[in-house]
Amino acid sequence: MRVRYYFDHNVIRGITDGCRSRGLDILTAMEDGRHELSDLEILTRATKLGRTVFTPDADFIGITAVWLQEIRPFEGVIFGHQRAVSIRKAVTDLETIASVLTQDELKNQLIRLPLR
Repeated sequence: MRVRYYFDHNVIRGITDGCRSRGLDILTAMEDGRHELSDLEILTRATKLGRTVFTPDADFIGITAVWLQEIRPFEGVIFGHQRAVSIRKAVTDLETIASVLTQDELKNQLIRLPLR
């Protein structure tokens, strides 16, 4: 199955627009009317929708660690801190992930950007 992303409300618009211009399947928390949800609720919502979360929020690293320890399934999290990855690199890396992995392969995975 094709990768489907769920962008946390903290993702800057340039990344969202860049990914969409490359044909990636993006749903933002804002568009979903869920921009005020907690990080835990965002991950729960994305999992319910069958989408991988993309976020610059480091709190997701801890949340995924707990979920993995509890053997609680999720659709994957991709973390890219804004100081560690440029807009262009984030878009390129998200496109690369979507071109080489399936949604099923992202399940229960935490991937950090930038990719090397």
